[in-house]
Amino acid sequence: MEYLVRAESFKKYNLIVNNSISGEMTYMGWFNSHNPSFKIKNINTYRIEKPSIWKTNFKVISLNQVVLECNFKWNGHVIIQLYENDEVKTMTLKLQSIWKSNYILFNELGNEILKVECNYSWKNWKTNYNIHEHINFATSNKEILYLSLIHCIIVLKNMAAAAGA
Repeated sequence: MEYLVRAESFKKYNLIVNNSISGEMTYMGWFNSHNPSFKIKNINTYRIEKPSIWKTNFKVISLNQVVLECNFKWNGHVIIQLYENDEVKTMTLKLQSIWKSNYILFNELGNEILKVECNYSWKNWKTNYNIHEHINFATSNKEILYLSLIHCIIVLKNMAAAAGA
């Protein structure tokens, strides 16, 4: 199945499935790329918690229960833990290659779950993301996982830009 995350602006991203919006990620301030808010199917029950202002790691919490946890590693990988029904699924987000800005999500066994293609438009200065699932990935938190992946990619790109400056 394919998903599209379309940038409406620099602060708002929509998750589109079958030509309808199923989720939304919004950054609050002009230069605040650390604490987005998530709205899934018009329900705003998700919040982001960070362990400190100095760390990039974050947790997504819904109704005082951790749904997702993202830990950024020094080598550019992101370890993602998805909590569901007293089960923890651990995944790794990696850059596909230096020359392409596509990312791949791997499961615990090292199998490819999905690929995120980043499509930057110079005409309107926006990046849209295509998510291609390689296997049938079943979870009740798919929308929050996909929007969190996009947030992780934005953070990784901002870190790379800051390191190159």
